[in-house]
Amino acid sequence: MRGIIFLGTPHKGSSKAKWGEQARKFLTYFKTTNPEILKDLDEKSEKLAKIGDAFPSLLMTRGKEAWTRIEVVCFYEGQPMGKLGKVRNDLDIPVCLVKGMIANGVKRL
Repeated sequence: MRGIIFLGTPHKGSSKAKWGEQARKFLTYFKTTNPEILKDLDEKSEKLAKIGDAFPSLLMTRGKEAWTRIEVVCFYEGQPMGKLGKVRNDLDIPVCLVKGMIANGVKRL
């Protein structure tokens, strides 16, 4: 059996990506950073949308044979993380066979 576990993964991007961009800009004073990485976490990312469209097809193709099947489990935030709120806002992820919930990114239920 093969599997993938997503822990609070923003499959459709996150409005919180802008906070990561602010942190990246601050870090450029101390070290070299890659601005392209965070662009793919934005809610308007075309690259993320293409991956999101192709991933279910990949799973269906691999699921035709038991020995190539990939099981997918997603855990997401059930409660906001203080002032930051919920990092993820896309709870409808068709590729997840089982959906779990943690209280937030810090505490468990």
